[in-house]
Amino acid sequence: NQRLYASHIVYDTPYNIASHDSTPIETLVSQRNVIVFTGIANPRPMVEYIGSYTHNASVQSYPDHHNFTTQELKKLQQESEEKEAIIITTEKDAARLNAINLSTILRQRCYVLPMKHTIQTGNNRYTFDQVILKAAGAIE
Repeated sequence: NQRLYASHIVYDTPYNIASHDSTPIETLVSQRNVIVFTGIANPRPMVEYIGSYTHNASVQSYPDHHNFTTQELKKLQQESEEKEAIIITTEKDAARLNAINLSTILRQRCYVLPMKHTIQTGNNRYTFDQVILKAAGAIE
């Protein structure tokens, strides 16, 4: 009695790393330069998602679990200032960036793009937690 599930990445509304103010992606990137800054295994889905809203995006991608250096953050700040760009990163990378004493400029320009996985079962989409709770009989 096995079931086959398909999972999908769904992106949520970006929020500023400093203020936590959220802005819809189409508003956030409209008429702006964007730097996608990641240290994840496969940044392609995120880059493609952002690219579907703007053609003014560049990418600074590092290996998964990369520890960002002071030099890399200086490069990021310099590029963001030169291009007057906002920075979009993942929640995972934001957690690591928050552990570092980021400059005020980077904190003001940096936005976090939350993501979640949904699971497709037939014509219904559920979050991973809902599938587990349903399998455990905790919800219908």
